[in-house]
Amino acid sequence: MLISSPIKHYWDEAPDIARNPFQRTTRIDCDKEFVTFNVCYDDRLKTVTRPDVCGDVMAHIDTELICDGYISNKIAESDLLALNNLIHLI
Repeated sequence: MLISSPIKHYWDEAPDIARNPFQRTTRIDCDKEFVTFNVCYDDRLKTVTRPDVCGDVMAHIDTELICDGYISNKIAESDLLALNNLIHLI
């Protein structure tokens, strides 16, 4: 059986170049975060249309993140380095 929405806290954001780079309505999972500490990401990994989301979108995401807490997941940086040559050790 498929669960229609397995995440508890999320933010749905419609495409709007003034707010985000999304081409379709996007559900942002606010139950977890993924972190790295010793790698940097080349700017070529960012979208061309817009490299970020606006402050209002981030405020909504931050509110959902702190609502009931969230899980912080450390990503295996060695795996990232092997997957993409635009990711480098600091």
